Amino acid sequence: MKSVSAPYVLREGVPSAADYLRLRAAAGLSARTPEGATVGLAATWHAVRVFRGEALVGMGRVIGDGGCFFQIVDICVTPEQQGRGLGKAIIDALVRELERRAPRDAYVSLIADGDARCTAGRTPAREACRQRHSEQRPSRSRQPCCLSRDEILRPPNTDASAGSEPRLDQPIPASARRGRRRRPR
Repeated sequence: MKSVSAPYVLREGVPSAADYLRLRAAAGLSARTPEGATVGLAATWHAVRVFRGEALVGMGRVIGDGGCFFQIVDICVTPEQQGRGLGKAIIDALVRELERRAPRDAYVSLIADGDARCTAGRTPAREACRQRHSEQRPSRSRQPCCLSRDEILRPPNTDASAGSEPRLDQPIPASARRGRRRRPR
């Protein structure tokens, strides 16, 4: 297993179509065409990427109309880097931008691809979603999370780890990467 102390850096920006397709495939998300990726990426409202050195190892995007509706999509991390809290860092960065720029009455949904729906992490919002879907969990469907904006976006200054949240173009501190390590198969 690779070292958890390796330097990770979170940066704003949309990945290239080639990087987008590579990361989606590596993380097991559904395939997209290069043409679709090019058009879709151009319509991104906000995006972040995670680098390990110069290598792009993760990404996440917010799409939407910029006023009423937003969707958190394409959260993925390469398998070798999973289990280190990088997905949480990506979501936290996207949520901070939504809190900063999205209108207060906007509807925010979290879209998961395939089996990722309601299965990642242990936040109160994800636990609420898990409870709501405990008896109906299609295995390969692209379903929105059923949470409201307020359930997805936490109120400011309620996270005890707020002082250690990763900032753009700064190394992600180990304290912010609380993910569990995966065991080698």
